[in-house]
Amino acid sequence: MIAISKSSSRLDLSGGGKFELAEIKENEINQKIAKIVNKKTLKGKRVQLHLHDGRTFLSDIKCNTGDSVIINFSGKKIEKCLPLKEDSRAVVFSGKHAGKKGNIKTLDLQKKIMWLEADNREEINVLIKQTMVIE
Repeated sequence: MIAISKSSSRLDLSGGGKFELAEIKENEINQKIAKIVNKKTLKGKRVQLHLHDGRTFLSDIKCNTGDSVIINFSGKKIEKCLPLKEDSRAVVFSGKHAGKKGNIKTLDLQKKIMWLEADNREEINVLIKQTMVIE
């Protein structure tokens, strides 16, 4: 007999940079966080956001390149912008610190680098292009 579970999970990065399944809440099933890699202003002052996964959205929400957005798949729209700023929570998705999560301590936009206080209280510096805001 096979037991069927009603829990939902998402593919996530572990602290060691490996993929793992992480359980998610029921209200997060139709949501995804994506990083804004580029944006354009179109005719009529409409803003088009280009995301790291190849998607594009027309949006009225004010966001900058480097910020993250929460996408709602059921409504096919952007729910919220997660700005890239100090004290935001971020995850490193590439490089030797891949999988580490923590709070942003300092941002240096000129050098395109940030200092992150990881969950294990270790302070690391990473390139902004290797991170994504998650909360």
